[in-house]
Amino acid sequence: MRTARRLRNLMTHLRRVADDERIRAAAVTYGRLDYPGAAIHLQLTSRPEFQRLHSCTKEPWTVQWIEEYLKPGEVLYDVGANVGAYTLLAAVAIPGARVVAFEPSPANFAALCANVELNGVAASVTPVPIALGDRTTSALLDDDALPGASARLHDAHTAASGVSVLVDRLDDVVQRFGLPPPDHVKLDVDGLELEVLEGGARLLTSGGVKSAMVELDRERDGDVVDRLAGLGFELLERASRRDRGRTAPTYGLFTRA
Repeated sequence: MRTARRLRNLMTHLRRVADDERIRAAAVTYGRLDYPGAAIHLQLTSRPEFQRLHSCTKEPWTVQWIEEYLKPGEVLYDVGANVGAYTLLAAVAIPGARVVAFEPSPANFAALCANVELNGVAASVTPVPIALGDRTTSALLDDDALPGASARLHDAHTAASGVSVLVDRLDDVVQRFGLPPPDHVKLDVDGLELEVLEGGARLLTSGGVKSAMVELDRERDGDVVDRLAGLGFELLERASRRDRGRTAPTYGLFTRA
């Protein structure tokens, strides 16, 4: 009786393990990014990741900027890369281009790395799991963010909860790890653009960065434009969705003045 009961328990356990494996296998599907110029795929494990499949429709100006400004052999810094839609577009659509993709969210960073491998561009993309700011510290990201979702950064001393991440200055990260300096910068960090610019002031004033596509938060729009002017850039044009909400950001294309 005891042997039969143990056997039944073992069989039940094995069925549960098999079910868990099937669930895990079924949880990851793949979809094609809405970029007509090349076949680029994203893993899909959450609703936000499905929404990222429409990144090109959401920000056609970013796609146009990458296609027109990024040249073979040049380096793009994607600051706030999320799961990598624009990182992948740059790496696939511009042969020979290199991308350094900064993404501090653990969920998004894992998806970013998986998507880089999925699309066979690991040799040209360097994922970096660090948040950029104006000082070296730690901070908290929203702890309920799913892969593909935007996660806001909060001060570790004032936030009640969140996912702990490291914050560093762009100037220091580039020097410490010997990263190739950027020719172009995409900056989308949900309102903390000023802090990133301050932490990368030395790099940005060196003259090597030719253009930048920057999210302009409504509350700090003018400050970001002024700071970039102080770093040697002029605002060439603005872009936004026609159906954007009252609080939605615009995007600015900046070029070296």
